[in-house]
Amino acid sequence: MNEYILSTAVIIVILAIGLIVLIQFGVSFAAYFGVTIILITILGSVLYTWWKTKKDKTVESLKHELLLKIKHDILETNENIINSEELINQKQVLIDLDSIKNSFIIQKLFDENFNTTENFKKFTLTHMEQENRKTEQLLRGLENIAAVNYNPELEMYIQELNSKLDDIVSAGYNIKLERESYLEIARKETTTLRELLRKRKVVRVEFSAILKKCLIEVKALLTLSQKYGQILNVGKKITKAQDNLTDFTTSVELLIDSRVDLRNFLSDFFKVEYKEISSSINSLSPFLKDAHITSDEKIEIEEIIENILETKEAGLLNSLRDQKVIFKNRVSSITEHLNRDLQILSKEIQKYTPHEDIWMADEMEDPIIKRMRVDSELRVFTRHAADALKYLTDTLHNDNILLKILKNYGNVEPLITMKLEQQNELSASDLNVKYPEKFLIIYSKKHSNTIYRKTTSTLVNI
Repeated sequence: MNEYILSTAVIIVILAIGLIVLIQFGVSFAAYFGVTIILITILGSVLYTWWKTKKDKTVESLKHELLLKIKHDILETNENIINSEELINQKQVLIDLDSIKNSFIIQKLFDENFNTTENFKKFTLTHMEQENRKTEQLLRGLENIAAVNYNPELEMYIQELNSKLDDIVSAGYNIKLERESYLEIARKETTTLRELLRKRKVVRVEFSAILKKCLIEVKALLTLSQKYGQILNVGKKITKAQDNLTDFTTSVELLIDSRVDLRNFLSDFFKVEYKEISSSINSLSPFLKDAHITSDEKIEIEEIIENILETKEAGLLNSLRDQKVIFKNRVSSITEHLNRDLQILSKEIQKYTPHEDIWMADEMEDPIIKRMRVDSELRVFTRHAADALKYLTDTLHNDNILLKILKNYGNVEPLITMKLEQQNELSASDLNVKYPEKFLIIYSKKHSNTIYRKTTSTLVNI
């Protein structure tokens, strides 16, 4: 309701009430009523004025906030579109955006520098809300147009980076995990301009991180190469690549050239190392398949061997050397494990106190193990490792058989005694058990009235 109409209505009502009071109660009572009404009116006016002022300030604040939001949205959209111009010309979109800005300048809501003015006070809150909604719709439309223009260019840009990654991998750089992470980001679906701009930023960060990893790798390769000779030209290329990391094309070319040069330089040295470790693997592999080696150990050593044999590129000389150390350490640990198993087995056999002609702990065991040192040159290590593995696997095989024989001897002894009572001598072929010769030898050592003739594999009463 209009404030003036409301005021007039209140006055008419008060006068009417005053007239009724005058007629009904007289002048004196009417005077008191009039004074009371005047006081109430003054107080009401003060309260109304305070409320009205506060309300006006709140509305003013809301209008100003809306204006600041409009400014923020326009400037942010402007920045996004300008950033997208790195890949494609967005001139027409920027022209349309300027039209939106100018419409507010014409209304004098902003000055020429696009700063807010006091002119917004002349407009109602409803008008400012309408301007805000309209601006949001227009900006959304412009961003959609810019995104449609930008998306194919971004995809082309990402494909160019993918191609560079392929070249880096072809040069021999080890970036498998980093490349998978990069491709996962590159494949992510994006639609809005802001998402597309962020995608490009993240892709660039990931690609830059890959180049830094390549830089570390090629520097390590250079350090290794310098042990064999001076390669000043490659060092300069690597330094230049480091100085131009933000220029992806230049840095990728320099990193590839550097690694190819180092790979060619190390080719002959790599062949020598590879031949040496391949020879070691061929010599030790038969022993590493022995039944006394656990399945987990076999799987692990097979993986190590596979990694070594698949390393066929000279630029991976450092990796080959590292794997050589891993191989030696694993062979050494397997040997130590076999040695512990043999010691445990020896203690089991000793419980049966076998005759020394049948079995005795081999004193060669410790010297054979001690000669095998992982810090020795590979050919020396291989020779001693082969001796140790052969001794341990053969001895474990024989001692396991002997332990089974000793455990079952109590069951076979009565059978041998019975057969000897039936006939004066007993040949191994007449004793229907596994390893009959061993049982006959043990029997002869436990019974002094018998002798075992090795030439004929026969046990004879004497």
